[in-house]
Formats: sequence, C-alpha cells, structure tokens
Amino acid sequence: MRRFSLLPLVFFAFVLVTTASTAHAWSANEKGWEKISEGDGIVVYKKIDDGSATITIRGEALIPAKLDDIADVMKDNKAAADWMPLIVARRDLKTLTANSRLEYTHIGMPWPVTDRYFINHAQADRNADGSMRMFVRSVDKPDAVYLESDKVLGFLHTSEFILVPKDGGTFMQLEVNSDPRGLIPKFLVNMAQKKWPRDFFEGLKSQIEMRGLLNKDAVAH
Repeated sequence: MRRFSLLPLVFFAFVLVTTASTAHAWSANEKGWEKISEGDGIVVYKKIDDGSATITIRGEALIPAKLDDIADVMKDNKAAADWMPLIVARRDLKTLTANSRLEYTHIGMPWPVTDRYFINHAQADRNADGSMRMFVRSVDKPDAVYLESDKVLGFLHTSEFILVPKDGGTFMQLEVNSDPRGLIPKFLVNMAQKKWPRDFFEGLKSQIEMRGLLNKDAVAH
C-alpha cells in the first residue's frame, strides 16, 4: 500500500489524453514568473495570479525518450498510480470527441484528511512540427452521476503540457494550478504545488526507464 507524507498530499489532480490546439513554448522571461528551483535538469517557476489563492507552477525538463513513448506512458490509466504524484486511481468516464474525453482522478490523502477526486476534461493535439500540446481542466459542474459523497471534489484550474522533440529526447514544459478545496489551508496547497513538477518529472523518468524506453543518446541538460 502506498503511503504519503503530509506535505505533498495537499495537492493535485493530473490526468491527460487527447485535443486540438497549437503548441507553443513558454518563455522564462514572461512577466510575473519567478524561478524557485533548479537542479538535475529540472527547472521550476511560480506565478501569483490576481484573484487566485493558489499559485500557478511551471516546470521544464529534457526527458531522454521519444515523444510518442512519453505520451503513451502519460495516457496509461492503469499505470498512473505507479508513478504520478498522489494518484490512487484514474479512469475514463466518457469519450467526448475523437480527441477529447472526460476523466476521473482519485487523489489519496493521509488520515484524517479526506481523499480528493477530480472530474476533468482532457484533450491533446499533435502538431505539424512534431510537437504536442496536452491540456486538462476540471469540469465546472459535473453531472450528478459522477459525484461521490465520501470524497471532496477538487478543481483543476489548468494543467498544460508542451512536448517538443529535442536533442534525441523530448523537451517538456508543464504549467499547473490546482485547488483541492475543502479545509486544507491554501498556503499548504501552494507549498505542495512547488514540489509537484519535480516529483512528476522524476516519476516519469523512472517509469520510462522501467519500460526500457530511455534513449541513451539523448543529450541531458
């Protein structure tokens, strides 16, 4: 059984799969962003948005694997709990279009904090230049059939992933703002969100290595 420490568990629902949009790369020099950590090839930034009690977090890293292999790992619902931070279970609820779907994510919390769950619209698009954009956001008003009385319904304001082939691997950028809601203080939520990109990238690399998908010729940054 997986166990979680108190700090990282205040956070998040991440999931993804499929949509339509144009990929872009974010600039570290965009107004309002502050670098908060850098090491082992992973850079993390934060931004305080007007009117939001939770911060937005941005992370970037070069993953030594092919874009398609990374996408396949991220779409694997059965394996999500093995490497994605805090996820207990993830499953598809409904196909919306050829490239989007409704997903459910269950986030584990330690006693006595109640577990969280998220109902998300997930979508992704493969672009002509070979890059990929994935975007996930919670549904504002989920249908009653999806509501659960034994958990707190959280809200994922945004979760965006840009994947670009680079140096024999894939350069990844992510941006996340999530609110677990309930009685968890927002300062704890923000503390946990600062740690999430590193946990995500390290978990992804471990999963890729376990599947034998690492490209040893990729240039590590």
